[in-house]
Amino acid sequence: MSAALANDSELESVRAEVRAFIDAHSPKSLKRKDGPTYSETELNATRNWLSGKAQPIYGGSNEIQSNIIAKRILGLLDHQ
Repeated sequence: MSAALANDSELESVRAEVRAFIDAHSPKSLKRKDGPTYSETELNATRNWLSGKAQPIYGGSNEIQSNIIAKRILGLLDHQ
Protein backbone atom coordinates (compact mmCIF):
# COMPACT_ATOMS: atom_id res chain seq x y z
CA MET A 1 0.00 0.00 0.00
CA SER A 2 1.39 3.39 -0.94
CA ALA A 3 1.72 6.32 1.44
CA ALA A 4 -1.02 8.16 -0.44
CA LEU A 5 -3.44 5.28 0.04
CA ALA A 6 -2.57 5.07 3.73
CA ASN A 7 -3.22 8.79 4.08
CA ASP A 8 -6.51 8.48 2.16
CA SER A 9 -7.50 5.63 4.45
CA GLU A 10 -6.63 7.67 7.51
CA LEU A 11 -8.53 10.63 6.09
CA GLU A 12 -11.62 8.49 5.52
CA SER A 13 -11.35 7.20 9.08
CA VAL A 14 -11.23 10.74 10.45
CA ARG A 15 -14.15 11.76 8.23
CA ALA A 16 -16.20 8.85 9.56
CA GLU A 17 -15.42 9.85 13.14
CA VAL A 18 -16.41 13.45 12.45
CA ARG A 19 -19.67 12.36 10.79
CA ALA A 20 -20.48 10.16 13.79
CA PHE A 21 -19.74 13.02 16.19
CA ILE A 22 -21.89 15.45 14.22
CA ASP A 23 -24.74 12.94 14.02
CA ALA A 24 -24.57 12.37 17.77
CA HIS A 25 -24.43 16.08 18.63
CA SER A 26 -26.58 17.67 15.96
CA PRO A 27 -29.67 19.67 16.94
CA LYS A 28 -31.84 16.80 15.69
CA SER A 29 -30.13 14.39 18.06
CA LEU A 30 -30.46 16.90 20.89
CA LYS A 31 -34.23 16.83 20.36
CA ARG A 32 -34.54 13.05 20.54
CA LYS A 33 -37.52 11.68 22.39
CA ASP A 34 -35.36 9.31 24.45
CA GLY A 35 -32.94 11.94 25.70
CA PRO A 36 -32.82 15.49 26.98
CA THR A 37 -34.50 18.15 24.89
CA TYR A 38 -33.36 21.73 24.50
CA SER A 39 -35.35 24.80 23.59
CA GLU A 40 -34.57 26.80 20.47
CA THR A 41 -33.24 29.56 22.75
CA GLU A 42 -30.78 27.14 24.37
CA LEU A 43 -29.73 25.75 20.99
CA ASN A 44 -29.22 29.24 19.57
CA ALA A 45 -27.21 30.27 22.62
CA THR A 46 -25.01 27.20 22.18
CA ARG A 47 -24.52 27.91 18.47
CA ASN A 48 -23.58 31.52 19.22
CA TRP A 49 -21.15 30.46 21.94
CA LEU A 50 -19.48 27.92 19.61
CA SER A 51 -19.30 30.50 16.83
CA GLY A 52 -17.66 32.93 19.23
CA LYS A 53 -15.04 30.32 20.07
CA ALA A 54 -14.27 29.82 16.36
CA GLN A 55 -13.85 33.50 15.49
CA PRO A 56 -10.33 33.89 16.99
CA ILE A 57 -9.25 30.77 15.10
CA TYR A 58 -10.51 32.20 11.83
CA GLY A 59 -8.71 35.48 12.52
CA GLY A 60 -5.45 33.75 13.33
CA SER A 61 -5.69 31.53 10.27
CA ASN A 62 -6.30 34.53 8.02
CA GLU A 63 -3.31 36.36 9.51
CA ILE A 64 -1.02 33.37 9.00
CA GLN A 65 -2.22 32.93 5.43
CA SER A 66 -1.65 36.63 4.70
CA ASN A 67 1.89 36.38 6.10
CA ILE A 68 2.67 33.35 3.93
CA ILE A 69 1.39 35.09 0.81
CA ALA A 70 3.35 38.26 1.62
CA LYS A 71 6.57 36.29 2.17
CA ARG A 72 6.14 34.50 -1.17
CA ILE A 73 5.47 37.76 -3.01
CA LEU A 74 8.54 39.39 -1.41
CA GLY A 75 10.67 36.29 -1.92
CA LEU A 76 11.43 35.86 1.78
CA LEU A 77 12.24 32.46 3.25
CA ASP A 78 10.36 30.92 6.13
CA HIS A 79 12.28 29.79 9.20
CA GLN A 80 13.47 26.24 8.81
